[in-house]
Amino acid sequence: MTKFVNCPPSFTPLFEAVEARVAKLLDDRVWDTDTGAHFVAGERYVMFRAESMAVSVREELEKLLGSSTDTAIYKIGKAIGASDCRYIAGRFPDLSPEQKLAMGPISFALSGFAHSTVREESNPVPDDSYLLFIEHPNSFEAESFKRKGIATSKTVCWLTAGYSAGWCSEAMGIQLDTREVSCTARGDDKCIFVMCPQKKLREVAKELCAKHGLPDPW
Repeated sequence: MTKFVNCPPSFTPLFEAVEARVAKLLDDRVWDTDTGAHFVAGERYVMFRAESMAVSVREELEKLLGSSTDTAIYKIGKAIGASDCRYIAGRFPDLSPEQKLAMGPISFALSGFAHSTVREESNPVPDDSYLLFIEHPNSFEAESFKRKGIATSKTVCWLTAGYSAGWCSEAMGIQLDTREVSCTARGDDKCIFVMCPQKKLREVAKELCAKHGLPDPW
């Protein structure tokens, strides 16, 4: 049984194969109080409060960018996710693209983004048929909105969506994008995301939403 990811039995061996390696790597933490640095596996990390990133940074970006804020946050997340995949998965050159992808939700959980539940429809293969239909329980963005009592009519987990798209694009060697189709911050039951090649995203997301009784994301 996997510790950081809930998934159908067919995916369990994939996540089990890499879970211990990622956990061991990210458990190597050193606080250098003399220099004010925090190192994880020899790489410097910086800690921010979840609410600061999810709410305060968004509020400032909205003043500057207006309606483009969601896109900006998504692109930032995508760049971070791709970079983290190159660094973390790059430490294990023996891995297949699928195994590099499987490291993503584990790193995701250990970094404090959210837990992950992979849904049955998912098909994580490195070609045009790629699909990841995934829930992120306890998303730091949605939880931050709820803790602050902020009411919203839209999905808010754009950094989460971007990060996962960036990681998986880097791992699989194909360009992927993610759309959040259900968000607890706006009152939905779960934070649910669809990821596939960008040219198919609208069509695939609409089909999955219709199948599962979710609101049209567009």
